[in-house]
Amino acid sequence: MALERGLIDTFANHAEHGVPIADVIERQLPLVEGRHWCISVIAGANDLLAPRCDLDALATRVDAAMDAALTRADVVLTSTCPDFFARRSARLSRLSARVDALNAHVRRREISAAGRIAVMDAHALLGDPTLWDADGLHPNPDGHAELARRALAALATLLGDAAPGR
Repeated sequence: MALERGLIDTFANHAEHGVPIADVIERQLPLVEGRHWCISVIAGANDLLAPRCDLDALATRVDAAMDAALTRADVVLTSTCPDFFARRSARLSRLSARVDALNAHVRRREISAAGRIAVMDAHALLGDPTLWDADGLHPNPDGHAELARRALAALATLLGDAAPGR
């Protein structure tokens, strides 16, 4: 969508489903070569699913991923994490506190980054079950299209008239 609208001229996807944020930092971010106007780093949800999750350590790794991306880009696009747990069962809803903590950290990082981090609200997608794959953890094609719209909106809000293609 963004390629078609002329907002970006190149796109590379190094993402893999199911990997922890340490893998993003160690294997995926080093694949990004050169300088870019925007890099997206959407990670941490898989770490929340681990039986034991050290939220302070996760926040440190989220910061490390953001810092690594900010050395290579003017802007980093990230996302809040949907609360997959609350809608699945009452037993899993206790894990919602992890999601809330990660999302609060991402929002604090957005504020502290002085206009260099754009956050799209993926959490808000939970209200529409038609946007989710059968596994309940990943968006389906319509969900990906909606996330793309939200990503462009977050970037446009952050950059205003300075957004590429404007």
